Amino acid sequence: MENAQAFSDRADNILKAGKLQDYISLEVNESVEIEKKYKGGGRPAPNAPFDIIEIHKLSLSATNDTEAVDQYLLSAGWRIYVTDTPADMMTLLTITLQVLTTIEFVSRKEPEKTDESISGPGKS
Repeated sequence: MENAQAFSDRADNILKAGKLQDYISLEVNESVEIEKKYKGGGRPAPNAPFDIIEIHKLSLSATNDTEAVDQYLLSAGWRIYVTDTPADMMTLLTITLQVLTTIEFVSRKEPEKTDESISGPGKS
């Protein structure tokens, strides 16, 4: 099982691979739920044996640095003129597309390192 720090490091590496670490900040949150799991089948009796199971959930939230993105756009010297979508929305959409593309690329490359297969569009 992956812990919060390993998950955060992996997400940061994806941002670095896409050269996006200056424009997006990530926050990893971990929550733990305790669940009682009864042994055996059927409806449990009042004194039925059980195990206590910890369920760890990791979540990732991303925040883009609009000031850094705006500065990059100014220094890059290009503008988007082909849509009537507001500029700030287009910037967010562009960055989101870059992140998703980078995540997909990295997630498809990782199994190749360990000779694992991955299913999905374009894979059999």
